[in-house]
Amino acid sequence: MKIEDIIDKMSKSYLERIVKSFTDDIYTKDEVGYRKQISSNIDFLSSNKTIKERLNNYLIESKKPYQKNLLINFILRTLLSSNKHKATQKEIIESIRKSEQKIITKAKSKENFKHIDNKSLEIFETVLDVSLEDDVITEDELRLIDKVRNKLSIQEKDQYLIQAKLNHFPQMDNVIHNADQINQGLIDLQKCGIVFYCNKPAEQFFVIPAELTEGVKNYLGVELIDDKFKDLLDILKNSELRKILDILKIKQYGKKEGIINRILITGIKPSEVLKALSNTRLSEICKKLPEVKSSGTKEERIK
Repeated sequence: MKIEDIIDKMSKSYLERIVKSFTDDIYTKDEVGYRKQISSNIDFLSSNKTIKERLNNYLIESKKPYQKNLLINFILRTLLSSNKHKATQKEIIESIRKSEQKIITKAKSKENFKHIDNKSLEIFETVLDVSLEDDVITEDELRLIDKVRNKLSIQEKDQYLIQAKLNHFPQMDNVIHNADQINQGLIDLQKCGIVFYCNKPAEQFFVIPAELTEGVKNYLGVELIDDKFKDLLDILKNSELRKILDILKIKQYGKKEGIINRILITGIKPSEVLKALSNTRLSEICKKLPEVKSSGTKEERIK
């Protein structure tokens, strides 16, 4: 949904949250004035740079920036995975709690850590355990964690699993977020001008405007949301999937669905998967996509 369509479905107080995300100069405190201000600032709201700045400023002001970031990441990923990037309050809460519980459950199985080198797992687990001793990850600790994680080729998804293994995901004692915490995260994201709340329709919903989706994906480091990535893997041949397993140094066994799930667990990026395919094969895939050129360099076809 475009911003122009969304703001018609919002009343004064929710429009005001968006306006205050980009200015203190509120010249007309009514719905018409707020809509006009938002419409005049779409470029600012949708800029990759300002999206990142607004979210970072919000996190800097938090006493627990890492934990806050984890929650808003889950909210944003939930909306990106939803049809037209919109969902009701109930759908968001249920999806986040289900996703968090799934990670906690998966962390109990050694099978879900097999793709990580044992020594790397041991080192990163120690670093994370020390950082989480007081249940607060500072900015300095976070920078160290990210540096070590990247050095050891451990993905963000793996970090969540390791935290759960350490009994610290998403919060101490593996306590999943409650409805009040998620609702506060949604309010905070409105104040950042990232998520809009349409309260006028009979079925009220939260939405990430179409103009902001690329900027939000860029902030999260997401190329494709999980269900779309799974769709991509599903159209690949078994021989191509096994080639991916070989690149990842993962044992080759099981049926296609199991192979796809093992690839997804590793956190490999869609672009990295596509790099393993030949130019001819990339061209074949592009030809099946609407309004996509099948010619060009390998990098252009991947994009």
